[in-house]
Amino acid sequence: MLDTFQQFIGERDVNVYQNSGFASLSVIVEHMRRIKRKQKQGRHCTILYAGDLDPSGDDMDRYLQETIDFLRRNEPEFYDLDDIEFKRIAVTVDQVREYNLPKIPEDSETRDKARRDSRTPGFIAKYGELMLVELDAMFAVAPAQFRRFVQQQIDALFDVRIERELRRTHSEEAVNKAMRKFVTLVRASREARTMSQRLRNLQDSDRRH
Repeated sequence: MLDTFQQFIGERDVNVYQNSGFASLSVIVEHMRRIKRKQKQGRHCTILYAGDLDPSGDDMDRYLQETIDFLRRNEPEFYDLDDIEFKRIAVTVDQVREYNLPKIPEDSETRDKARRDSRTPGFIAKYGELMLVELDAMFAVAPAQFRRFVQQQIDALFDVRIERELRRTHSEEAVNKAMRKFVTLVRASREARTMSQRLRNLQDSDRRH
C-alpha cells in the first residue's frame, strides 16, 4: 500500500510513512523530530492521514493528535514546535456513501472482533452504526477517483506565491524541485492498544502532579 501511495504522489516530494497499528511513542517522537527539522527550514507541516474507518481506526485520529499535543506540552525538545495541522483524508463516512463501500465485511471473525472492541460503543454513538471499512476498499472500488483526491489534498497546500517568487529568482530546475517539497503525509493503519493506554496513564500522572 505504501508503494501505491507513492505512485499516487508522483513527482511531488512528499514524505510518506506507514504504521502498523497505533504508532509507538518512539515512532511518533521520530516523526515529530522530522517535522521540527522541516519547521526550522521555514515550512508549515500538515499531516494527511489515511486509515480504516472502524472503531480502532477512527480512534487513531484522537490518539495521534493527543500524543502530539502531550509531547509538545511535556517534552522540552518539542516546547518550541509550531502547530501541526492534522487531517483525515480517508476513509471517511462521505467516501463510504459516495462510493458505496461495503460497511461490514463477510468475515465473521472480523465482525466478532469489532463487537468485542471497547471502542465500538463510542463509534456507534458517533456514527449511528457500526462500520468496518478498510482503506483497501478505496483502492479496490474507486482507485482513479482516490488517486485524484489524494493529489488534490496535497496540491491544496501549495502556495502559489512561493512559486511566483521562486520563478522570479531561480532557475526552472530549482523551481520544479522546490515545488515538490511542501507537505508531510503520514499513513497509519490499525490495531494495538498498549500505547494508547500508556498515554492515558501518563496524562493521569501529569494531572496528579
